Amino acid sequence: MVQKVYPTKWESISSGGGENDDSLTELNANEDHIVSRGLVYQNDTSNDEVVRTYRNSSNQMMFQDSENSPLALSTLVAGGGITEPQHEALDTTTHDLSEDHYFDYTYSGNKVTNITAWATSSMTTKVREWQYTYSGNKVQTETVIQYDGAGVEKYRLTATYSYSGNKVSNVDVVKT
Repeated sequence: MVQKVYPTKWESISSGGGENDDSLTELNANEDHIVSRGLVYQNDTSNDEVVRTYRNSSNQMMFQDSENSPLALSTLVAGGGITEPQHEALDTTTHDLSEDHYFDYTYSGNKVTNITAWATSSMTTKVREWQYTYSGNKVQTETVIQYDGAGVEKYRLTATYSYSGNKVSNVDVVKT
């Protein structure tokens, strides 16, 4: 359970207090506003300023944590994520085959057992690979291997096919 604490307050007449506000009283969480430059958020063992919100000298509400540089609320509200060129530069599955690439096919008899997408026709850096196993003439499993820009495996998707007669009825996919 979260332990809530209520700070005490001392209001002056100039800040909205009344004539009777001459001693410390409990803050009313439903009506009082705390005046502060910022807030520091602690975990249960820290005593630092890593995670905080504050108002900067340009009067912008700022958010900061150990993983990110300070970010303004106006940037967040404006959809201030990454730019389109930054998005396209990401080394991710959805982008890798929109670049130039070269396909290489491997067969066992008349069945394709492997398709490899290479960065170039010199076939030195893999982009993506599809591996197939069969039961009779039906694809049993399809394994898609995604590589990063250096050709190092990032993850695999293994699809297991189920059939109703000669038609695929469903496919179970697991990411590893």
